[in-house]
Amino acid sequence: MSRAGEAFAFEGAIPLEGVTAVMGPSGSGKTTFLMALAGLERRVRGDIRFGDTVWARGRRGLKPEARRVGFVFQEGRLFPHLTVAENLAYGARRRKVHASAVQGIAEGMGLSDLMERRPATLSGGESRRVAVARALASGPEILFMDEPLSGLDDDAKAQVMPYLSRAVAVTGIPVVYVTHSRAEVTRFADRVLRVARGRIAGWDAPPPALAVTVVEAGHGRVIVDLDGARLVLPGYGRPGDARRIALQENSVLLSRDAPGPSGAALVIRAEVAEVRQKPSGAELTLRVAGQGLRWRIDPASVLAARPPGPGESIWMSILAATLR
Repeated sequence: MSRAGEAFAFEGAIPLEGVTAVMGPSGSGKTTFLMALAGLERRVRGDIRFGDTVWARGRRGLKPEARRVGFVFQEGRLFPHLTVAENLAYGARRRKVHASAVQGIAEGMGLSDLMERRPATLSGGESRRVAVARALASGPEILFMDEPLSGLDDDAKAQVMPYLSRAVAVTGIPVVYVTHSRAEVTRFADRVLRVARGRIAGWDAPPPALAVTVVEAGHGRVIVDLDGARLVLPGYGRPGDARRIALQENSVLLSRDAPGPSGAALVIRAEVAEVRQKPSGAELTLRVAGQGLRWRIDPASVLAARPPGPGESIWMSILAATLR
């Protein structure tokens, strides 16, 4: 895919499952890439396929409305003269999405008390939630998000992210998510596509995460189950939700010996399946609660000098985790 008159070209494939984050410097082409896929950037030529459907070939392509894309822009772009309910209904009518489905989306995004309000009366975080809900209410086959949390302060982002995580997890719709934020990548992404100078620069490994099940939820927190172990986390969900917890390197400690009483949110055993030596240090493939997890040993860790070997059991002390 290229854009006439510029040194701009993309070639590659994106898995149609989970969340693909697109990262790169400002001006690298991230937004143009998304707009071209959606059919909103008309100055491109090339071949674009979505599954078995040809979206574009050469300079010809399906119109944006025929591509079944839900698009969330940086600014939200809500219709100012319509209420929240009317904004959601706009896309739903075009694609004949049933009202009960729209109501479920509104409830899942925490909008039930905002339905009669107009965009000018909403906070920044509320308006972004409405923008995501409107995109979902249009019955998309894939969701594109162009820095949907851009311009929000940390408090507003913290209010939006749990709803966004849950919406992505519950709907199962594939997502392409443009962002500059590593925190958002940790929270949402299954993989990271790096873009530089108008080209795909490569893939980064997905953030480490473990599958969990929500067993209790309410008042902005959830209790999740990990193979019989319980973990309390901030977030939103419903009992029975299949979710994941994202783990950051500075929030997990590995040890050969049982750590004893500690301030960790959860301590769990893991078995080493494989060890790879890399220039940055040893990388372990672990089996944790029946799941595979890759983990890099911090050079400052007590395990760095003598990494554990295949078949060895170690302890993971999870100090903090993020609900996805």
